Formats: sequence, C-alpha cells, structure tokens
Amino acid sequence: MPNDTQEPKRKKSSLLVIFVIILLLLVIFLLWWFIFRDKDTTNSNTNSTNNTTVNTNVNTNAVVTNTNTNGTTAEVSLNIVATLTFTSAPTNWFEEVWFQPKSSGGEVTYGANGVTFTGIESNSRSGIMTNVEQDVSAYSHLNLHMIATNNQQTLTGTGWNGREAPVAVVISYLDANGVEHKSLGEDPTAAGQMFWRGFYTLDPNSQAKATNGVKVTTGQKYTYDFDLMTLNPKPAKIHYVAIEGAGWKPRAGTVHELSLVATD
Repeated sequence: MPNDTQEPKRKKSSLLVIFVIILLLLVIFLLWWFIFRDKDTTNSNTNSTNNTTVNTNVNTNAVVTNTNTNGTTAEVSLNIVATLTFTSAPTNWFEEVWFQPKSSGGEVTYGANGVTFTGIESNSRSGIMTNVEQDVSAYSHLNLHMIATNNQQTLTGTGWNGREAPVAVVISYLDANGVEHKSLGEDPTAAGQMFWRGFYTLDPNSQAKATNGVKVTTGQKYTYDFDLMTLNPKPAKIHYVAIEGAGWKPRAGTVHELSLVATD
C-alpha cells in the first residue's frame, strides 16, 4: 500500500531549500551594495578634495581661500609687493619722474645696500615705481613694510608743501567710497591725495612743514610699518607703488627693503 505522506514532506523540504537560497542571495546582495556604496563615496570625496587643492592654486593674484577643519574659510595673504632688497632693478619696476615713466638722469642707483635716490638737479623728484591695479577690498589688512635711511638733506622737514624728502614711499589707490587718490598737490590735506610718507632728519623751518613725514636720524636705518586699511576711507584697489627722493640738492636716501602684503 503506497505511503501518502512522503510527497508532502518532499514538497516542504524543497520549499525550505529554495527559501534558504533566496535568503542567502539577498544577504550577499546587501553586503555587496553596502561595500561598493562606501567605496564610491570615499572616491568621490577624495576627488572633490583634490580638485579644490588644484583650483586654489590656479591664480596667485586672486583672492584665495583655504577651508579650515571647522568648515570656515580664511583668506591667504596677497603679496602685492613681495619683499624686495633692491640690489638691482626688480622685474616690472621702472624709473619715474613725477610718477611718469622717464629716466632719472642718474638720480637712481642700485647696489648691495639697496636703491639710492640722489639729487642732481637743483630741485627734482624721481624714483622707481610699479603698476599694480590690484583689488584689495576683500582684505582686512594692507601692511606696508619699509626699511630706509635718510643719508643727506638740505630742504628741511617735508618741504614747503609736505611732499618732499630724500626718501619716501608713495601709493596711488581707489578708496572704498569710490574716490581716486592720484594727486600729490601743494595742499596735502586736499581730497584725492595719494598716500605719501617721507623720512626727514632736519626739523622744518618757518617756510617748511613736517606734514606726512617721519623724523629719523641721519645715516641710520629706520623700519617703517603701516596698515593702510587704517586709512579712512580705506583702500579698495591699489593702482601703483613708488619709492622716491625729492627736494633740493644735495640730498640722498636709500630704501633697503620694501613689501606690501594684504591679509585677512
């Protein structure tokens, strides 16, 4: 007599095997999905980081930002004028007379000590300058650093109009209010005057002034540091930077070192 219970048992066993196989396949698929998803995410993040590093180095004249570990950004310093020692004429600097490209006629000389401005004409103004045309509005500080020596002076103070010294630094700029500072007129308090700092050794007499001047000791190096962002209104764009000598002869002044750096 046939055993009627064997067939249902075989069916149940087959179904159980199929269920176990499906379950194993599902587990394998889930493991594969999680592993490869994490790997793709890691590769994506790595590529993103590498692209950011490359992009921040594309233009050294642009305002560049770095991302800190806390997610904030910080600006990288901008060397408008990299530290120069003037043992010879720097690249992109040229002689000027009254801030126009022109030979000084021998009043500008370079040497191991720096660039020296010597009066040859009875009353002259000459030096060297570089065109910048750099936007600095995104920066909090614009640090001017200069080491100079006033070696000899005849015209006292900073001259009759506060704009002549054996050695000086000049910066032309556009300010945050949209006013151009391109003049160096007879009235140093007039609107639109350039930034000018002269280093004098002789106290002004009754005809001269000490406006925009810094008194120094004859023949001794003087270090001058100034943040141009403390000007009111502050600069938004730098047009050009110049260093020069001006006034009656005999006169002589030397710039040993100069830099202008924008920082956050």
